[in-house]
Amino acid sequence: MADKRRQQKVCRIIREVVSEAILYNISDPRLTAVVSITEVEVTPDLREAKIYLSFLAVDEVSKRKSFSAIKHARGHIQTLLAHELNIRFCPIISFCEDVKTRKTNETLRLIDQVTEEFTKNPLVNEDELQE
Repeated sequence: MADKRRQQKVCRIIREVVSEAILYNISDPRLTAVVSITEVEVTPDLREAKIYLSFLAVDEVSKRKSFSAIKHARGHIQTLLAHELNIRFCPIISFCEDVKTRKTNETLRLIDQVTEEFTKNPLVNEDELQE
């Protein structure tokens, strides 16, 4: 079992290696969205790692194609990671879409929408407030 500091260090290295791999080593034409790694989770025994990805794409199709391109390159990314990590076993990586970012963006969009509606149709007239 690894201690927390070692887990965090492995997570940091995985984030760096996978980010560089997506940026510089994947030349798949399906990868059109801007991809960011939002979180990396490693099991306590350092055998498995979940990598959460967030996509900034023009549409849902582009996002899905980009995600499938990254999943397709998993073996190549796994090899690059194995060369960088100095541990007995390289964690088996899996990619997940980060839904927290999408939910946060949706919440912010709804707040902006309510704010805009309120400024157009306030509940109280400004004249009534001055009296």
